[in-house]
Formats: sequence, C-alpha cells, structure tokens
Amino acid sequence: MAAAPKKPWVAFLLSIAYLGKWGWAVLNLLAAFGIGIAVALTFPDAASPVGIGVLVGSAVFAKIWRRK
Repeated sequence: MAAAPKKPWVAFLLSIAYLGKWGWAVLNLLAAFGIGIAVALTFPDAASPVGIGVLVGSAVFAKIWRRK
C-alpha cells in the first residue's frame, strides 16, 4: 500500500496555528498562495526560486512568532 502524499501547506498552517496565532497563520497562508499565483502567472520561469523563498520566509516568520 502506497503512503498518502504529504501536504506541506497543511503542516505549515498547523505549525503556526499550534502557536495560537490562527489569524497570522491564515494571513501568511493567503499571502504565500497570492505570491505563488502572481509569480506563476507573471514569471513562470521564476516560480520555483520564488516558491523556495516564500517557504523559507514563512519558516522564519513562524520562528519569530514562536519567540513572542
């Protein structure tokens, strides 16, 4: 039996929500999706590097909020 595919966006949302910051979690998720869609439609060749940047930025954002 094959394992179910992982969903990184669920892990991201839950990691921030776990910190009790539901509003920020939803806002950050929407911003990440918005940036991803805008870049994919405007500059398709840059979608992968920008996606990695958004991923790293979101992780840093979660780490900063963990300290507060």
